[in-house]
Amino acid sequence: MDDIEEIVAKALKNTSSDEQVGRQLVNARGAQETVVMPKRHWKYLDWLVERKLVNLEELVEQADIKRHQPKLWASLDTAIMIALAKDERKRKKAGAEFPGFIIPKISKRYVPKLIQGRPHEIKEDDLRGRRLINAFGVKETALMSQAHWEYYYWCSEQNCNMVTWAKGADELRPKDKSFGENLMYWLWDDLCARYREGVDVPEGPLPEGYET
Repeated sequence: MDDIEEIVAKALKNTSSDEQVGRQLVNARGAQETVVMPKRHWKYLDWLVERKLVNLEELVEQADIKRHQPKLWASLDTAIMIALAKDERKRKKAGAEFPGFIIPKISKRYVPKLIQGRPHEIKEDDLRGRRLINAFGVKETALMSQAHWEYYYWCSEQNCNMVTWAKGADELRPKDKSFGENLMYWLWDDLCARYREGVDVPEGPLPEGYET
C-alpha cells in the first residue's frame, strides 16, 4: 500500500484512473462527513439503495465502527469501499443479481518476499527510504523493507487512500517506534486482516506469523 502507495505517488486516491466523487454521509457519530470514492462505487451503492437491498444509514454506521478496529484501521471512504466490494462479490458467488460495477480487477503485482510482523528484526541494509506524509501533515522518510513497499503499492492499486492511511497509522505510533517501523507493523496487520476476511490479497507468501 504505498509509495505503494500512492502514498507514494500521487495522493492516493488520485492515483486511480477512476473518477473520484465526494458526497456527504452521516457517520456513526451522527455527523456529516465527506466521503470520496470512485464513481463506480457510488453507482453500486445507489443500485443497492434503489432496490432497498441495503439501509444506507446502517451500512455507513457499520463501516465507520469497523474502520476503527485495529485489524482494519482505515478511512471511512476505504471502509465503505471494502464493504461494497465484499457485498458485490457475495452476490456474485451466491448467484444473486449483481451489476458488476466494482468486482475488483485481479492485480498482477507480486509481493515476492515475506511480509514480516517483527519490523525491528529486519536488517538495516534491507530497508528502503521514501518520503510519506506523517500524522502532522509533514513529509518524513519512512524506512521499510522492499516487501512492505510492494504491499503498500499494491494497496494503492486497490484504490486504498494510502495518504490518509499512513497519517492515521502514524497517529497510533508508539513512542519507541520509528515512522517506518510503525508503518511496517500496520501493513503486516492489514495483510493478515485481508486473509482473515477473505478479501483480495496480492500474489505471494502468507504474511509471517499469520493466524486465521
